[in-house]
Amino acid sequence: IEDIFEDGMTSFDQKLRTAGMPLEELDGVPIRTDIPPRQRAEQAVAMMRGNLLGEKYGPPGRDSELLQIYFDNIRTTLDTRSLNGDTAVIQWDFADMEPWHIRIDNGRSAALQGRVEAPDITLKCRFEDWVDVTAGWEDPRKSMLTGKIRPTGKIKDLWRMRKVFPS
Repeated sequence: IEDIFEDGMTSFDQKLRTAGMPLEELDGVPIRTDIPPRQRAEQAVAMMRGNLLGEKYGPPGRDSELLQIYFDNIRTTLDTRSLNGDTAVIQWDFADMEPWHIRIDNGRSAALQGRVEAPDITLKCRFEDWVDVTAGWEDPRKSMLTGKIRPTGKIKDLWRMRKVFPS
């Protein structure tokens, strides 16, 4: 299946380039462009098998390698233009597993496990609820209204972060 995915991603890249729309220049496309198609394919298959992408077949996987892939993919799809070069830290405070955070630092961003001292925003939720939103299985607005995802932070930071996450 990785071979099929790799061929599809290579074909997709070529078609977009031929049309004058390189993938890395398109806004709002949640596909990593910083890794080769084979690695993208392997990661996509791993996330599908781990119930982080595709159809939902059970609870999401939680092994450390899979989580690193997942949060790295979130990191690379964030639209940081609205930060105007400022640094920012997004903290996930999960009720059912270890916390994670993404440090956005003008080209040197990183997704890491653990808690940081003073994040700009903190998203409190269960890991599965977060996966449901990022996989498109749950509407993010509904998740916030029902309290499944509870963002906290300064109003200014919450307001500007709404543009950072792809819609």
